[in-house]
Amino acid sequence: MKKFIFKRFVKLLLLLVLINNIPLLNAKEIKTKLTWFNVTKLSFRVSGIVSELYVQPGDYIKKNKKLINLDQREYLENVTLTKSLFKSRKSELDEAKRELERATELYDRTVLSEHELQTVKNNFISSETRFVTANTNKLKAKRELEFSTIVSPFNAIVLNVNVNRSETIISTFAVTPAIIIAQADKLAAQFMLTADEQAKLKNNDPVKVVIAGASYEGKIFFPSLISKNDLYPVAVVISVPHETVRAGMDVRINF
Repeated sequence: MKKFIFKRFVKLLLLLVLINNIPLLNAKEIKTKLTWFNVTKLSFRVSGIVSELYVQPGDYIKKNKKLINLDQREYLENVTLTKSLFKSRKSELDEAKRELERATELYDRTVLSEHELQTVKNNFISSETRFVTANTNKLKAKRELEFSTIVSPFNAIVLNVNVNRSETIISTFAVTPAIIIAQADKLAAQFMLTADEQAKLKNNDPVKVVIAGASYEGKIFFPSLISKNDLYPVAVVISVPHETVRAGMDVRINF
């Protein structure tokens, strides 16, 4: 009797296991190719002549590393000039302010006429305007000096360099990418799913990814919600070592 009950219990247990595994029969495996993640085109916002190229395609670069420099002599001179002019305008403004205070005091004592006081006020306003303009020019010169260097906004892989040393950059005509980078240590795999299949997924859902026989955990994200031929783009971002895994490699994604 005990053996019979035990056998029934084992059968019931196996049945429960099979029932729980039924959804696995609908598991989906997708084969696709790895692509670069967060591809970013960097351009100059000012004009000049390329003086330094610090990287080349394939280089691994850290965040805030210098990538390309324009000749900065003109920009450095402009920073020096605008700083000097700013100091001069600041002194003028301070003197105009003191003069206004003295004139106001004399006016209150009826020593100075209203017309004379207004003349001093006008001089103060002019000095203040010149000071604000000088400060704006100083800040602009500092920004232009900063913009004469392209730095990496994140840890990245250099995909392409579109400029050469001594090449003239004219940013006012057309914005042409000087360098193209992609995020390091992360790759993406994109594929298409039906609306029903996509609806079952959520951003940051974990999925198993196999690359060159090694398993990684990826995260779901949606690059677009615009369908093409009734299929929706879905992607998986994977954190991988940049030394061994590159775009173009085969990848298997298991749901």
